[in-house]
Amino acid sequence: MLHLYDDRGLDIVSHDKNTLMPLYQELNEWILDYDSKRMDEMFLG
Repeated sequence: MLHLYDDRGLDIVSHDKNTLMPLYQELNEWILDYDSKRMDEMFLG
């Protein structure tokens, strides 16, 4: 699911993190500092 919330960004949601892993790896530099620790824990830890 893609949720464009305003001109600052969007959320991409899936029940399966393996579906999102390629996006996480390819677009990691786009993740906001605000979210980066949580995303790293989710995908790497």
